[in-house]
Amino acid sequence: MEPSGQHPEQRVLVVDDEPTNLRILSEILRPICRISAATGGRDALELARSQPFRLILLDVNMPDMNGFDVCRKLKSDGRTRDIPVIFISAVTTPEGRAEGLALGGIDFIGKPINPAEVQSRVKALLEQP
Repeated sequence: MEPSGQHPEQRVLVVDDEPTNLRILSEILRPICRISAATGGRDALELARSQPFRLILLDVNMPDMNGFDVCRKLKSDGRTRDIPVIFISAVTTPEGRAEGLALGGIDFIGKPINPAEVQSRVKALLEQP
C-alpha cells in the first residue's frame, strides 16, 4: 500500500519549453505521481493522445504553440477532452486567467511557482474520484 498522498498509478503530463522548469516541476511532483514531460505544444498533444493522463500542467508561453492553443485542441478531441488542465505561467492578468479558464482549464498557477502550492493542488486533484 502506498503512503497517503501518493498516486504512482496516476500519470501527469508537464509541458514547458524551459528544461529547468520541467526539472523543477518533475522533482516536486515525482513523490506523488508518475511524470511525463513535453517541451512544446505539438509534443504535448501527441503524448496526450497516445497515453492516459490524469492531469496536464501546461505552460502558456511556448514558441511552437501557446498553451491556450494546446488546451483548445485538447478540449476539442474526444481522446483528451476530459483530462484536467492546470495552466502554469507568468501570465497572471485577470484577462489571461479568464481566457485559460474559458478554454477549459481548471486552475492557474503563477510563476515563479511555489513548490508546496503546486504539490498541494496536484495532490488534491489526484485524490478526487
